[in-house]
Amino acid sequence: MNNITRIKVAVAACAVASAIGLAANGAFTAGGLTNSAPQDVAGFVGGHVDQSIDGANVSAVTYTLDATASNIVGVDITTDAPAGKAMTIAFTGGTTNTAVFACVEDGTTDGLFACTVSSGTQTVDTTSLNIQVR
Repeated sequence: MNNITRIKVAVAACAVASAIGLAANGAFTAGGLTNSAPQDVAGFVGGHVDQSIDGANVSAVTYTLDATASNIVGVDITTDAPAGKAMTIAFTGGTTNTAVFACVEDGTTDGLFACTVSSGTQTVDTTSLNIQVR
């Protein structure tokens, strides 16, 4: 078999594999990968999170992970809260959910809070984040 014939056979084989994959709705995906995550839920590393908020509107939540990317060690939260408010946060779910977070206002921008772990551990496989601003 010459090189041109080999190339034609390889291209035809790829085309057949692609057509079979598209027909099965699994085009070139590895085992275990799915596209079933709801599109109306915000995601972050480790999965999806539900949020409940009291006292202010939250416009951004940024997570800081440890060097192994398996624990949440900090959370920056941007709100529309005026200066002088206090924030508490708590995660639920996860393999280890013993973290206590201490939150302080940024000091330069109203409504920006930095929360860091004061004790315990919070793994990234959390299921929800509860935020209270008072």
